[in-house]
This record gives sequence, structure tokens and C-alpha cells, in this order.
Amino acid sequence: MIYWMILISFGLSVYQVLLKIGIERGKVKEGGLIKYLFVWQFIVANVLMLILGLSWAFVLQKNDFIKVYPLLAFAYVWSLILARLVFHEKISWNKLIGVGFIIAGIVVANA
Repeated sequence: MIYWMILISFGLSVYQVLLKIGIERGKVKEGGLIKYLFVWQFIVANVLMLILGLSWAFVLQKNDFIKVYPLLAFAYVWSLILARLVFHEKISWNKLIGVGFIIAGIVVANA
């Protein structure tokens, strides 16, 4: 179960990255909101979210909500890594310390 949750949280971060890229690419096209339907990153992001939603439902069906929900906090850890790798954003010491607290909180919540 923990592997599913780590995978789902990673997928949520990938979804956000693809969504951001898709929105940025869609800005250069004309056509209002409909233009995003023709940006592949936007399409893939939304298909991924559908898959993640179904996966989350499967996890919730088999586990206690209070046990699995804190594991979604891993998404912040993944998003920090992806922000650095994909968007070349700077990661401050405060963010790294925050990640440490998040991981500690996940461990404590699931002990």
C-alpha cells in the first residue's frame, strides 16, 4: 500500500508539472480556453489525473482514510525535486527543512 501511495503522490506532482507546461504552451495560442485541448501536455495531465483518481479510490477502498491520507504529503517532496529538475527552480534551506518535517510527520502519522 505504501508503494501505491508513493506512486500516486509522484503522479500528482507529475500532473502538476505537465499542467504548468501545458498552460504555458497554451498561452502562445489563440482561441480562449479551447486552445488547451490541443496542447499534449495538458491532455496527458488530465488523463493522468483520471488514472490517479481511480487509483486513489482503489487505495481508499482497501485502507483506512486516516492511515493513507498523510502519505499524499509526499507529493510536496516530489514537486520540490521536479521543480528543480524541470523548471530549474532554486531550493532553499527552508524548503529542505520543511521536507524533513513533512517526512517526519508522515513517519509519525503512520507509526
